[in-house]
Amino acid sequence: MALKPAQADYLVQNAKVVSVGNTSGNGDNFAIFVSGGTGPCTNTFIIFPPSGVTNRNIYEHGYQAALTALTNPNLTVDVFDYSGASCYNGGQILVHK
Repeated sequence: MALKPAQADYLVQNAKVVSVGNTSGNGDNFAIFVSGGTGPCTNTFIIFPPSGVTNRNIYEHGYQAALTALTNPNLTVDVFDYSGASCYNGGQILVHK
């Protein structure tokens, strides 16, 4: 039996970031709580582990993007998981008006 590859997918689209934490469970990650939007991770925490992207620089840019969205209530975010659709594996975060 062949294994199916994980399907990358949006975790949430057009959501507001209402909190950002520098870690979740004292792990090497950061977390955001999103409100509204659409997708499997609406109105919940999304965890961003370093393994969710290809390098630490991209990971750190994600944290900065989350802080930007938190400080400007006119912005919303889309969050993408490159390897599946898990609220524990945020990768890309797109901030937009």
